[in-house]
Amino acid sequence: MLDYVIEVVATVLVIAALIISCAALSSPRRPPGPRR
Repeated sequence: MLDYVIEVVATVLVIAALIISCAALSSPRRPPGPRR
């Protein structure tokens, strides 16, 4: 069970890292705001 949780957390972290890098590359001067 713990191995499954670790795999899920690792996958979520990788996906979040990809989204953050894509957002940073598209607008390096304007960080994405949570309200917009």
